Amino acid sequence: MVAILVGAGLGVLNARVLFVGSALSLVPWSLAGLALGAVYAGDRWRTRVVGAAYGFAPSYSFTLPSSDGPSVLAGKLLPFVPFGVFGAICGMLLALIGAAIGARVRGR
Repeated sequence: MVAILVGAGLGVLNARVLFVGSALSLVPWSLAGLALGAVYAGDRWRTRVVGAAYGFAPSYSFTLPSSDGPSVLAGKLLPFVPFGVFGAICGMLLALIGAAIGARVRGR
């Protein structure tokens, strides 16, 4: 749940406040994904699930603040699901990399 909230928060924050319209918005997303992976380094299954949930959240929520209201929002949700799925795959990969780094730092 924390991973989803962090991801959604970063998605909304980067859509409206930080790095608006810039590829630099991927930097905090990536760092958070690596950190989440390091936290869940002991359990590969949990690392994958948390990483995928985290990755979906910023990718998908990034599109929500740019909507112009509920009627427009309803038309935007479904077309951006593939973007969220791509984010989930990237989040899972980042979490696995973060888990590997975390395990190395801890000496496992």
